[in-house]
Amino acid sequence: MQMGRANAAWRGHALALPLAVSSGGLMLAEASDSVKTMAMMDGGQAQAVFHAQDFGVHWPSKTDVTVTVLLGNQWIELTVTARNAGDSPEPVGIGWHPRFAISGENRAQMRLRIPGAMREEMRDRDSRLPTGRLLPVSGTAYDFTRRGGAALGTMSLDDSFVALHSELLSSGPAAELSDPSNGYGLRLTALSPTIHAMRVVAPTDADFISIGPQFNVDDSFGREWGAGTDTGMVVLQPGQSTEWRVRLELFSLIADQAAK
Repeated sequence: MQMGRANAAWRGHALALPLAVSSGGLMLAEASDSVKTMAMMDGGQAQAVFHAQDFGVHWPSKTDVTVTVLLGNQWIELTVTARNAGDSPEPVGIGWHPRFAISGENRAQMRLRIPGAMREEMRDRDSRLPTGRLLPVSGTAYDFTRRGGAALGTMSLDDSFVALHSELLSSGPAAELSDPSNGYGLRLTALSPTIHAMRVVAPTDADFISIGPQFNVDDSFGREWGAGTDTGMVVLQPGQSTEWRVRLELFSLIADQAAK
């Protein structure tokens, strides 16, 4: 079955994007050209290199992508570096959408913290297309900004949060998912200043929560954002590079509360 495509344009360059590109991305169909691993005393490192051509969608240039995963005893650091290996400028948007499994009976008490002061307004839940408007979360059910987060309850989420902010002395904006009954949590920190959005997917009847840090807003080539709007896509000139880096770590709720 052939995947549906949508036509888009970037600086006059026509693109034929798969309809699922907003959630899956173009890299999923690419095979790595080389992989190497290295064992370390308290973990290890794995690195894969991709030499992408036009991704099969008439992308404006060629891209070299290096993905590095560094594993520690209680944390994982993931780095993606993209370099324009062609002879034309190109837009780059990098993101990750991990799924964190949760127990069904614990979902309502799971606490979620997202450091985004605004969220994208969506036309409807089925199309997943934004209107081009950003709405403040303060005073709404979508406000997950306070320390310790807010209980997820029965709320269903499929939303992108922007206007990310960092705590004083922190390494970057940090999302948290914690389970008070078990006394532990997961912290996902955006270490690159080019990460401008976090997409959260948490269906009421599902056994997972996804928190996805990414460069750009949804449908970043869409006309709804208006001419001149910064949608978070990084523009690389030939030879230039950009980096996307995050850290995922376990933390103790007891130790965290004592520190505060």
